[in-house]
Amino acid sequence: GFDLEQQPDRPASLRAHLLAQLGQSRAETAALLLARRLVEELDEFGFLRTTLAELAARLGAAPGQAEAALALVQGCDPTGVGARDLAECLALQLAERDRFDPAMRRLVENLDLLERGERRRLRAKCGVDEEDFADMLAELRALDPRPCAGFQVERAETLIPDVFLRRAPGNRSSRQ
Repeated sequence: GFDLEQQPDRPASLRAHLLAQLGQSRAETAALLLARRLVEELDEFGFLRTTLAELAARLGAAPGQAEAALALVQGCDPTGVGARDLAECLALQLAERDRFDPAMRRLVENLDLLERGERRRLRAKCGVDEEDFADMLAELRALDPRPCAGFQVERAETLIPDVFLRRAPGNRSSRQ
């Protein structure tokens, strides 16, 4: 929604942005509470760096509940938030565009081949011709590998008091 307090040049923190979206969700309470806890676990780029099994154990949730909570977080904007790695981040964006077909899935699952410059081997794995492969790579380049990078990073602020109060020595006022 529109927030008069929000200045357009200072985007909200990712955490606040996600919690606001989860607040609009009609999901069951337990899944929502877990999703809110997952938001706290995201790094500054919106990635979940802890395994779901580890999180579920730490939060006292069943693995299935953790999966459902992660699906809620990954359903938030920006697309790619809550991904556990680059491949999942790109897959979420491709799925939103309805472009995550089997060939594209094989491309995303084998990004290491692209990094090593093994284009011919990767194209063979994808089962496409050179033209389709070039189109797939162009589509991949159009995605955002760090979709949450534009948000403010929340930092703990040190509060400095405006006034210090000290009891004057020898002045023991007693209330009656």
